[in-house]
Amino acid sequence: MAASLKAEWRALRRGKPGHRFQDHYDSGHHGGNSQSMTGRIVRIVIAVVCVAIGVVLMFIPGPAILFFLIAGGLLAAESRHVARALDWSEVRLRKLASWAKARWKKLPLAGKIVVGIVLLALGAAGLYVSYRIMFG
Repeated sequence: MAASLKAEWRALRRGKPGHRFQDHYDSGHHGGNSQSMTGRIVRIVIAVVCVAIGVVLMFIPGPAILFFLIAGGLLAAESRHVARALDWSEVRLRKLASWAKARWKKLPLAGKIVVGIVLLALGAAGLYVSYRIMFG
């Protein structure tokens, strides 16, 4: 099972942005490639556990986004709607990242310092709010 999940992850990474998750879904649901019910259940359980870990790590320091990405990839193999949503999101996030990178390169050093301070302040505020929510 672990080897097949690893192979699926590699196939996802090689896929074309904007189509990779739907192609992944199609490869598992068409062409006589039927998956066992046990494999599907295991994939969904792992995805739910990853989402739960991601939610916990949102409130404490940790790689929450990594667990959300893993869960999304696993769920995309089981749901065309999730696959479409992830493909749509990937294209938009790539455009946003490209735009931000271009703006960052054009900023003078002072601008980069100001942006860094603002982001640091927002992160500190987020941690404070999380602390207040968790420990009242």
